[in-house]
Amino acid sequence: MKENKYWYINDLTDNLRPQDRDELSQLGVTDIHKEIEDSVRASDESYVAVDNCGKVIVMYGVIRREPGGQIWCLGTRRFNEFKKSFVCGCMVVLKKWRAIYGTLWNYVARSNVLSIRWLKTYGASFDRGYMKNGNEFWKFTIGGER
Repeated sequence: MKENKYWYINDLTDNLRPQDRDELSQLGVTDIHKEIEDSVRASDESYVAVDNCGKVIVMYGVIRREPGGQIWCLGTRRFNEFKKSFVCGCMVVLKKWRAIYGTLWNYVARSNVLSIRWLKTYGASFDRGYMKNGNEFWKFTIGGER
């Protein structure tokens, strides 16, 4: 993993998992590259995991926002080949972020079943959040009070 590497954004954008692309579309994001760049820039910490050929597997980060740390994660189509390694590695990072921020949170499209399953692996709880463009987004929380 390498911290804050902006040049990986093109690879992530070009190979974004369909469920992540769909979720960004549901949010009304039209420039995915700019959205990812803005997320990396706003993050207190952000990481990119790459394979041995330098191809992006996943990018994720955390932004200090009440009530703690707003986390984000976007993967490429290659993510499934490395999901077990990522789950284990991410557990270490999330534990560190929980110690710093307490509560980790964000919103996920109700239709993004794979991301919801991943979040449940880390003990996320879910509440109804909001509707946008006819799409339902759930607030998820890891640790802290909901």
